[in-house]
Amino acid sequence: MSLWIKRDTELPRHRKTYLLADLLSQGSASLLPGRDLVAWRAIAMCLLEDVWAYAAEHCPDGSMDAVHPEALKDAVRVWLEGTEWLRTDVRELLIRSGHLDRTEAGLRLHGWLEWTGTDSMRLANDRQRKRLARADASNRPGRTRPSNKEGRGRGQTALAKPSQEEKNQAKRTAAADYATRCVIAVNTMLEQKLAGVYRPLVADVERETAATWEAKGIRIELVEQVLAEVTLRFHSRPHNRQPATLRYFDGAILEAHAADQATASGQAFRDPIGAALAKIGREEAPAA
Repeated sequence: MSLWIKRDTELPRHRKTYLLADLLSQGSASLLPGRDLVAWRAIAMCLLEDVWAYAAEHCPDGSMDAVHPEALKDAVRVWLEGTEWLRTDVRELLIRSGHLDRTEAGLRLHGWLEWTGTDSMRLANDRQRKRLARADASNRPGRTRPSNKEGRGRGQTALAKPSQEEKNQAKRTAAADYATRCVIAVNTMLEQKLAGVYRPLVADVERETAATWEAKGIRIELVEQVLAEVTLRFHSRPHNRQPATLRYFDGAILEAHAADQATASGQAFRDPIGAALAKIGREEAPAA
């Protein structure tokens, strides 16, 4: 599936574009005598578009910490030919031009979340959700297709068994996607509540919180149910429309897990979802 990014109509005239063009041209030979400023500005714009395209594909939250310098350079190499930046870290070029910020949280694309990051994360989550759905469907026993032994016009069908590759893919997905299933549960409810006007959670960003729940042995099915219920009951406000991270749900998840464990050990029954809702003070679920 092709991705798309937003592009400012003022990009050719933005002061940072001029600065990036100047940085690229330093120590380089003349490109078009009398038109070098225009030429380098065009190269700067193309380089930026390729950087943003790479981010949309590989780091939709705008964090460049995990990006290998050579991988980023390969994405824009054609625009670095003939410049001194081909032999250095292209991230330093973007920092000096103001397109990459060095923050306490690490390297972040400047203004990414405010400008196009929300759309990129939504697309990334949507692609992952569809991959999970395809893997789940391939492992479902009820799928059918006509049998090769049946004659034309006969109504019987034979069960189609998933291929070995489909089974392997489903196993890989199930083994690696605890965090992804968590954010999908939240994003699905956010889509229902806010009709696309929300900031989707991203698995790579939320992986640490999800890993903590997984390490405690909390069932992913229980986690998904609590995340969906709590998100659905979240009281949106003008300046706080949604839960921003999985950490918001931590108390509810642990409370639900405790209730779940109590039930499993034969203690007095407690509805884990009701316990979770009570923990965050939203509403009590009716007793079973």
